[in-house]
Amino acid sequence: MSYKSIFNKELFSGKNIIVTGGGSGIGRCIAHELSSLGSYIILIGRNKEKLKKVMKEIKSSNGNASYYVCDIREEEKVQQCTKEIFDQFKVIYGLVNNAGGQFPSPAEYISQKGFETVVRTNLVGGFLFSREVFNQGMIKTGGNIVNITADMWNGMPGMSHSGAARSGMDNLTKTLAYEWGYAGVRVNSVAPGYIASSGLDTYDDGIIKEIIPKLKKIVPFLRIYSIKKSDDLVIEKMLKSIEIFASKLGIPVLLYTVTEDNSPPKILGYKPYKEMPKSYIFSK
Repeated sequence: MSYKSIFNKELFSGKNIIVTGGGSGIGRCIAHELSSLGSYIILIGRNKEKLKKVMKEIKSSNGNASYYVCDIREEEKVQQCTKEIFDQFKVIYGLVNNAGGQFPSPAEYISQKGFETVVRTNLVGGFLFSREVFNQGMIKTGGNIVNITADMWNGMPGMSHSGAARSGMDNLTKTLAYEWGYAGVRVNSVAPGYIASSGLDTYDDGIIKEIIPKLKKIVPFLRIYSIKKSDDLVIEKMLKSIEIFASKLGIPVLLYTVTEDNSPPKILGYKPYKEMPKSYIFSK
């Protein structure tokens, strides 16, 4: 199979990029597009067969990829997996925290175990992988982290566990961008709306299956996004350009001083947050 991107095919040539949850859905498609732009893809997931299938797809398109089986919810496994990755690849340019999952249920019927499982998958796992990738490599080389969240700004009725976790990931993105900017690490997020992916097939027959076809009616463009659109946003977050830092969809770590004469702001670059002058602001 081949993958056509709107971006230059050598955009990420020679760059190593980790994609968690890369065995299916949005993660699989992100991996394909990043590969088509020249990057070496490191797939992470729990299902070996799915990961192996995507790896073969990428290689059949003249791309390069490998995979590691890892449960992102388990701290020691994440630490060991990350160590093996850095032992082999030395430098990691980007991390896409895409892995996630949830199940529909009214809040009153969600058990503590069910709630915590979703939070561990959609929030804790992303934190663990980000922390390890930073501590084991990006703290020295800089890099890019893109967190996949969700459209949870007005709550997520029927999925309170996922809404809580995704909100936490949004805040974590902003916090890590602030704390790790000094090391040249950019941390951004992409919050896809309703995406037509294999993820929709995981829900049991019933009211959810009935609702899915109607979702486009509450979207301004009256359509459900394709996976391709969410991929393009992830690509943008990986780019080293001023325009992307100013994107409304991202949380930049580019810092600058406020001027009093309406002249262009003075770029400060990356500095430890403890040393930032009082005049700093974050552009949104």
